[in-house]
Amino acid sequence: MNRPSVLAIMMQKDEGCLLGAWIDYHKSLIGVKNIVVLDNNSTGGETQAILESAASEGVDVRFGVGPFEMKGRIVSRVIDERRGEFAYFAPLDCDEFLCLDQGGVPTAKKQEFYTELGKYVGGWK
Repeated sequence: MNRPSVLAIMMQKDEGCLLGAWIDYHKSLIGVKNIVVLDNNSTGGETQAILESAASEGVDVRFGVGPFEMKGRIVSRVIDERRGEFAYFAPLDCDEFLCLDQGGVPTAKKQEFYTELGKYVGGWK
C-alpha cells in the first residue's frame, strides 16, 4: 500500500536561512513534490536564492503571492487545487516543522511518521 500523502503549505516573506532549513527538513521528510511555498513578495537576496534553488529542485514555489492578510484564503485555494492528490494538508509557518510526538518526544523518523498517519488513512505500514 502507498504511504499517505502530505502537502506542506507555507507562506513566507524574507525568512532567509530559516526558510532554507524548513525546505530541506520537509524535503527529507515528505518529499520535494509535497511542498508549496507561497512567497509574499520577498526582497532579500538570500531568500530569493533559496526560493529559486528550491523551485529548480521541484518545490512548488509561487512568487508574488499576497497580500499577507489574505493568507487563509490563499492557502485554502491551494488546498482546493490539490485536494485529490493528498490525504493530509499541513498549513505551516516557517518556524513550524512536521514531526510525530512520541510521548512528549518529537521525532522526524520517516517510517514512524508515515506509520502513524497510516492509522488514519488506509493502514500503511
